Amino acid sequence: KGQPRNFVGRALRRDYPFFVWLENTLVIFGGSVVITLAASVAAAYALGRLRPPGFRWWRRAIFATYVVPQTILFVPLYQVVIRLGQDDNPLLLLAVYPTMALPFCIWILSAYFQTLPREIEESALVEGASRAAAFYRIVLPMSRPVLIAAGIFTLGTIASDFMIASVFLLSEHNQTIPAGLATMEVALDELLAVAGINLMAIPVVLVCALFARGYVRGLTAAMVEGS
Repeated sequence: KGQPRNFVGRALRRDYPFFVWLENTLVIFGGSVVITLAASVAAAYALGRLRPPGFRWWRRAIFATYVVPQTILFVPLYQVVIRLGQDDNPLLLLAVYPTMALPFCIWILSAYFQTLPREIEESALVEGASRAAAFYRIVLPMSRPVLIAAGIFTLGTIASDFMIASVFLLSEHNQTIPAGLATMEVALDELLAVAGINLMAIPVVLVCALFARGYVRGLTAAMVEGS
């Protein structure tokens, strides 16, 4: 009552499980960003601060994997998923999505870690702090801009995916918004499709707008200072 007959919000709830897609999307995207940042920070710290033998070649090799087209890896990945019996499992994307952004995040984080002054971290170690404590209390706070850049890059990378989600998630209630919107009869539901796209874009746009300055600072510092 009080709503137009063709109110798109009501139609999305009535005709499609849009808010189930939204819940799946928030869980998968949020979890993927957290996993990617955690794994990339650990690897980047080892390469950028501990500097094992051949660390420069390791950085280049890891970054080289980023430019490998996803289509080349899709068929082997699909075969592995089918053999493990994990097709149509939304949590599977928590293992797949981080691999899409991990090489680039490791590269920019390790480049940035190399630019941080070692004296500050070493003084904390001399005063009795463990390396883990020095990492959490000194290195991470100083790396906030590049962490924001890595997080936004990861979010943008996985938000643009359609192929993996639409192939691996077959059940309607397991799909993310990009895969779910593809199931709509766009010729009949143009307004619903546009509304769904806008609803998906709003959170991504808000996050990018809130952290735009940190994204530019972090990406610039990693590219220029750590190259």
